[in-house]
Amino acid sequence: MKAHIPVYRPILKHALETAWTHRELWPIAAVAGLAGTGAVVNDVLNQAKLAAALPTTDFSRTFENLHILKVYQDNLIFASPEQVTVGTLILVAIAVLIVLAIAASQQIMLRVAHKATVKKTRVELKEIRHELAHPRLFRFLGLDLLLKLMVANLMIATTVLVSNLNVAHVVSDAFFGGIFSMVAFCLALTLNVLVMLSLIGVARKDLGFSAAIGYAWNLYRTHWLICLEMSAILFAANFLISAAYDGTILALGVPAALSFLAALETGSLLAYVSVVTIVAVVVVAITLAFAGFATTFTYTAWIALAEKLDKRSITPRVVAHGSRFIDTFLS
Repeated sequence: MKAHIPVYRPILKHALETAWTHRELWPIAAVAGLAGTGAVVNDVLNQAKLAAALPTTDFSRTFENLHILKVYQDNLIFASPEQVTVGTLILVAIAVLIVLAIAASQQIMLRVAHKATVKKTRVELKEIRHELAHPRLFRFLGLDLLLKLMVANLMIATTVLVSNLNVAHVVSDAFFGGIFSMVAFCLALTLNVLVMLSLIGVARKDLGFSAAIGYAWNLYRTHWLICLEMSAILFAANFLISAAYDGTILALGVPAALSFLAALETGSLLAYVSVVTIVAVVVVAITLAFAGFATTFTYTAWIALAEKLDKRSITPRVVAHGSRFIDTFLS
């Protein structure tokens, strides 16, 4: 029987050490995490949840929870044409800046995280500026937009299709609805993995847009089961990180509530505003820390896996453990 060679444990251990050692990357990683790439299963579930929330009767209700757009719509009637134009341009400019900031943060993280895996010292600001200046930004942006458009169309089409089936009373509708949903989930999962590997191809190999997709497809086609195993492991790891974040926020709620009550009892507006400000700053700091740590860990794990798959073929753990079980059972 062949000796067991660990695959994921060294990758995850090194990713955890890198994410914890390079805490200076957490703010950038938190912004990069807004792109919704890396934690593949989590990203697909969030995309499916968003698509399932789309109303089937009134499409305008889709954006009713976006407060800034609601305020814009309410004031649109009373605004002059000049104000409408200026307001629209400001909104578009803000949206473009946010999208560019997310893509730039992804570029920095995937480039710097690759270097951070082999160094224990802090990443210097000049290194971050150097990676930001390199013209890969629009390749990252293009891949992100391609993923969002493809997955959004896939999820919306599946949601509309399944919503028109009587899955609660007709067995055939329930069967085909389940099949359609499973196929859509698998396709969305594949697209997310392909884009993550494409981003790594752009970051590590400086590949062009189409070349990066080709690199990702070849890697995924050869090692698709390994990629899915890593996706499942990262889903579990991010679930634990999310649980730790929720526990931390809940633990923070007790002293925060007591502080609010004490401030109200004093009757001082300054005390109340001070408590609100402190609690808000602490919550934002904790959120950035957890989000930054999770994204740094996830990106580092994918980079390490891609590097390992580039060098040699790896037997999927499902296959390896299945073979070991059969050998043990037959012996």
